[in-house]
Parts: sequence; C-alpha cells; structure tokens
Amino acid sequence: MKLRKSIFLTLLAGVVVFTGTAATPAAANSGAGGFVRQLGADWLAGNDGSTLRLNLTLGYQYTDRFSAAIGAGYAFYNDPVDLIPVYLDLVYLLGQGSNTAFLQLKSGFSRSVMRGDEHTSVRHRGGLFLQPGVGIRMNDMSITAGFSFDHASWDLDGFAGRVVREKVSFRRIQLGVGYHF
Repeated sequence: MKLRKSIFLTLLAGVVVFTGTAATPAAANSGAGGFVRQLGADWLAGNDGSTLRLNLTLGYQYTDRFSAAIGAGYAFYNDPVDLIPVYLDLVYLLGQGSNTAFLQLKSGFSRSVMRGDEHTSVRHRGGLFLQPGVGIRMNDMSITAGFSFDHASWDLDGFAGRVVREKVSFRRIQLGVGYHF
C-alpha cells in the first residue's frame, strides 16, 4: 500500500509541476533565460542486476551554456526498498546550438520506500544520491551516460530482539534518454 501511495504522490507532483510551467515554449531551452523541463528514463546496470529509474527535472537556463534544475525520480530496485531521489541537476553545454555535448552532475538525497510486506523491516532510510555523467543533446532529446550512486539502509528484526542494520550502496552504470519540453 505504501508503494502505491508513494508512486501516486510522485506522479501527482509531476503533473502539478508540469502543468504549472507549461507557459514557456520548449524552444526557450536552447538559449539563456528559458525554463528547462525534462522527462527521462535511466537504465541502471550493475553486477547485482539492473533496474529502471524515471525522472522529472525542472529548472532554468542561466547562460547559453549553464543550467541548474531540481529533479525527482523513482528507482525500481530489486531489494526490499525502492528509492525516490530528489536532486540538484547541473548541466554545462560544451558547444552552442541545438545539437551539442554536455557535462552533467546530479546530487541530492534519496528517500526509501519499502516494497511489499514480506520483509520484517523495522525501519528503512534512504541516503546520498550522486550521478556524474556526459551526454549529447539533439534538439528536444538527450542521451546520457554516467555512474549512479544510491545509498540506503534498513533495520531487520534479529534473534532475541536484536535489530540488524543492512546498508547498501547501489553503484551502477547509467544510460538514459530524456525528452525536453
């Protein structure tokens, strides 16, 4: 039930933000002074499996090359917890025009969401989120590649009333696509 509620609230927030910023045309994203809006999907692959993360990023293009935005996502991990990262997204374009390469840094905090009731978790927590990367922007689309670091922990009921804390760091290669609107 908590998982469905968290997904619903994340999607609702995205719809509210999306409809609230629709006044600026997507063409403004290519120069200074326009809003930056992106819907994206990342494939995260590591030696312990792969997963999907959906993202929504909203911000402002401060110069012809630099933009800063805030973003949120939902990562479907194959562990007891899924993660909802909330982050600052910094992008520096390496060229000018609508087709150019860029450097990107996403940094923030992930909130954890317990998946299912099959685990005897007492408490769960998110942690640091960091994702440096590079990409190519082609008009209203972008392709990115980088490394994603997500941290989480949860407490489990142990023997004789003891609590065992599990800590995990998801270190994965990130490949993503985004649509700028």
